[in-house]
Amino acid sequence: MKLKSIIISAFLICISYSPIASAGIFDGIAAAFDFPKKRLESYSKVADKQLVDQFYYLSEDGKIEGLNKELASKARGFEFKKISPSTLTLQRYMFKAGNMQEIVQTMNTYSYSPLSDEIGRRYVAFANSRGNVVKLYKPALGNILNQMFVQNFALEHAKNTAEWIGLDNALIEFTSTGQIVSVMTRSHQAIINIGVNSIQFINLYFGKANAQVIENRIANNNFENNFIRVLTAPSDNDTTERKVTSNGQDTRLPEAINTTPGQSLVTPADASTHSKIATSPEQRIQMLKNLAELKQSGVLTEQEFAAEKRKILEN
Repeated sequence: MKLKSIIISAFLICISYSPIASAGIFDGIAAAFDFPKKRLESYSKVADKQLVDQFYYLSEDGKIEGLNKELASKARGFEFKKISPSTLTLQRYMFKAGNMQEIVQTMNTYSYSPLSDEIGRRYVAFANSRGNVVKLYKPALGNILNQMFVQNFALEHAKNTAEWIGLDNALIEFTSTGQIVSVMTRSHQAIINIGVNSIQFINLYFGKANAQVIENRIANNNFENNFIRVLTAPSDNDTTERKVTSNGQDTRLPEAINTTPGQSLVTPADASTHSKIATSPEQRIQMLKNLAELKQSGVLTEQEFAAEKRKILEN
């Protein structure tokens, strides 16, 4: 009888405490899978939110994330893949074949311009809008850059996958003083799964830490030997390339290079026109500053700078 009482008492104690224990377990599980909170925390640590916001969308409550909504309407087929404090990865399914050999053959002849899609054009346009320049580099530099960072492929490398990290051009955003701000590269993975699908990954690397790593670990001659040209984006729908010589001098200038939204630098081709409308001292001071920036970046020669400066001062 005594044993029976002890068992009943123990059972009642377990029942009385089990809801509390269960609640604690489920609260812990819920906290571990609180994805909205984790997304908001991750976004709060992003080093370059201005750049990331051009491509990434996160609702205020953290429940919805994906491509920037405006970008999503223009860049069909692209998807958000992963974000970290200093990287952002997008993806899109690119090729489909019956077997891996067909995909390999396709990739052996693969050639793609980073300005062929809205992602690349948007990157260049935004860099220009905040007063920076974007330089286009050969795929060899893209290969070096991709080797320096973890690739956010869909799967870990296995027998049913193949990867390519050095087939695409690299885009690098620089300040007017030559400091690296951000990098855009592309990489690919093919996966055997009822046929073979290949995925293109667009990688954005940004932040001071990444910039320092790139500048310290990549030799200057790699930048010089793989440099192709400077890119500019006069408008959202018309991205043009500004050709330069091996020493960085322009052979053809764009109509304007944006420094900040609503403000443009003066080029030799249109400086005289701008000088005629610079009627206020404030306008002339701003134009002189713009000319100085062009001269410092190597766009204007000393003679061109002096001539355009004289026109502005004589107005």
